[in-house]
Amino acid sequence: GNFHFIALDSTHFGYRWHEDFEPPYTDFHDGASIPGFPDDEDIASIKRRYHNAVAWVDFQVEEFVLELKKQGRYDNSVIVVTGDHGEEFFECGFWGHTSNFSPPQVQVPFIFRGPGIEPGSEPRPTSHLDFSSTLLELLGVAQPAEMTGRSLLG
Repeated sequence: GNFHFIALDSTHFGYRWHEDFEPPYTDFHDGASIPGFPDDEDIASIKRRYHNAVAWVDFQVEEFVLELKKQGRYDNSVIVVTGDHGEEFFECGFWGHTSNFSPPQVQVPFIFRGPGIEPGSEPRPTSHLDFSSTLLELLGVAQPAEMTGRSLLG
């Protein structure tokens, strides 16, 4: 089998994308710093820059999946897409991340697909701790008692 770990950090501040990528928004914040007391347009402009970076990451994930399909490896691949944290755009009075435990900073997407995983949404709250437990179940390995995550398959 194959294991690929890809860290895509374009959605971390500076919010970047490749120069050949055509971002969906052209009217985005193009400064090196962010204002301490932003108005609504400052926030919207910085969010547009962030959404451009998200579009770039989406493009890269799509290219990776298409390559797996082209090589005939997609159906037997486990693919996880998540983030190490969320990003706040002054919803709770802060920029970025690591400043508090507000919902925008701690709630992140968690997409898990692979053989034996039915499409759908998990209605229960989840944690990154659940990733390892789910992966162990997929591999048919018993979860050690000291692990606190739970499999998302059951």
